Amino acid sequence: MSDDLLSRVGETVKRFGMLAPNERVVVACSGGADSTCLLHVLARGLVHLSLSLIAVYVDHGLRPGTEKERALVERHARALGAAYACVRVDVPARVEATGESVQEAARILRYQALQRVAEERGATRIAVGHTLTDQAETVLLNLLRGAGPRGLAGIAPVMGLVVRPLLAVSRAETEAYCARHRLEYVDDPSNESDIYLRNRLRLELMPALARLNPGAERHLAQLADIMREEDALIEALVDRRAAELVTRVEEDGAEGVRLPGPALLEAPRGLARRLVRRAYSMARGDERGLDFDHVERILAGAARREGTVILGRFGGVEVWNEYGELYFWPAGAAPRPSGPKSLEAQVKRTKLDIPGETFVAELGVTIRAELTREKPDEGTVSPGEKAAYLDWSRVSPPLFARPRLPGDRLQPAGRSGVKKVKDLLIDAKVPRRFREKVPVVEDREGIVWVAGCALAERVRVRAESQEFLRLCVEGE
Repeated sequence: MSDDLLSRVGETVKRFGMLAPNERVVVACSGGADSTCLLHVLARGLVHLSLSLIAVYVDHGLRPGTEKERALVERHARALGAAYACVRVDVPARVEATGESVQEAARILRYQALQRVAEERGATRIAVGHTLTDQAETVLLNLLRGAGPRGLAGIAPVMGLVVRPLLAVSRAETEAYCARHRLEYVDDPSNESDIYLRNRLRLELMPALARLNPGAERHLAQLADIMREEDALIEALVDRRAAELVTRVEEDGAEGVRLPGPALLEAPRGLARRLVRRAYSMARGDERGLDFDHVERILAGAARREGTVILGRFGGVEVWNEYGELYFWPAGAAPRPSGPKSLEAQVKRTKLDIPGETFVAELGVTIRAELTREKPDEGTVSPGEKAAYLDWSRVSPPLFARPRLPGDRLQPAGRSGVKKVKDLLIDAKVPRRFREKVPVVEDREGIVWVAGCALAERVRVRAESQEFLRLCVEGE
């Protein structure tokens, strides 16, 4: 099996042009079986490449007892003739500053640290230990989240400097490799926690799938290969059409992106969705914060031909329809539209202090916000409740409170579809004369709570949630 493993790693490296002879490579090493196997394979299995290796341990500062892991990685590095470096990062500080989840903050800081070491040491590649098992889990996780071809493409074999030589090797095989070569490794105790969705998928769902089909892991990884290649084919088509339709514009010193509504609606639906994503990405710099419902809302708003209306703010991008032309502006840098259809421009939005109390003069209420780790019940908010708990890791601060606007929509927690705020207020039996005084709370990605009526599915409390934002309205 060892020879087979080395052969598949060699084929993966060659197929994707991952490594060149005599290249200097940073190797991310956690002390686990995957990264220990990776370091050994690069040093002893691919000797013909004569790689210069730097084993890097990133200490995230999240748990005690990492001394053993650091020492183990250093010992392996020295035994294999590789250099060694340890970098410490402060995940809790980033979580507090950005509101990101612990896992997301750790991932970003880890890759930043590896990048810094590569720059300091003159390395031209960063090798990480993602395996076929990780690929299968990622595909399945993205499938459960409703991803399209890009999400089902899973983990990219090569992304910038980062390469993943073990993508054709399962986790069981890396463990067997370590056992065969008497390579000591450690298991991260957080991998056994059922707090994280990925862990529950790994511990519960993947074994169940393996019982149904022993080849499930391999087939899911195969799906990633197919989707990655087909997504590249589709993107080539999008490139050609976007070059004709998507243009950069400037107005009053603000830089945005324009996409003609009629041409968008004439395109096949799948292409239209991709063009919206392309325009959004050009305005923001990436696609974060834009989900399927947002794209559908933008496409629905593309049919308008008269006046100017703001279709919404999604992940830091403000989208307009101005006489049939769609404009994507970075939120906060957008020019203000003129005319009677500029509905959002006429509504005052009050920024919430988190934590703290904020008086919303336009609504005559005070909203109290507090962060807590005391876990509430999972699920939805019952009509009439003046308080709500949100999963803080899924919120994109800052938060604002405002009256409702015509066309406001959200996906209520526990429901599969999007619903108008107006209909939610009617369902909650809010008298017409009070509907304009109901606080609507939104973050950079859209509405998160309609006080007393509905919480957005995006921010509802889940089993894996760890930190919570409690919002409470005081006043009528």
